[in-house]
Amino acid sequence: MLSFSRDIESAIEKYLEYVRNARLDRSKPIEDNEQAR
Repeated sequence: MLSFSRDIESAIEKYLEYVRNARLDRSKPIEDNEQAR
C-alpha cells in the first residue's frame, strides 16, 4: 500500500511539472480560458 501511494505522489509531481511547463509555453490561451470562466 505504501509503494502505491508513493507511485501516485510521483505521478502527481510529474503532472504538475508538465502543467507548469505547458502554462509557460502557452500562457495566452490558458489566461483567456481563465477569464472566460
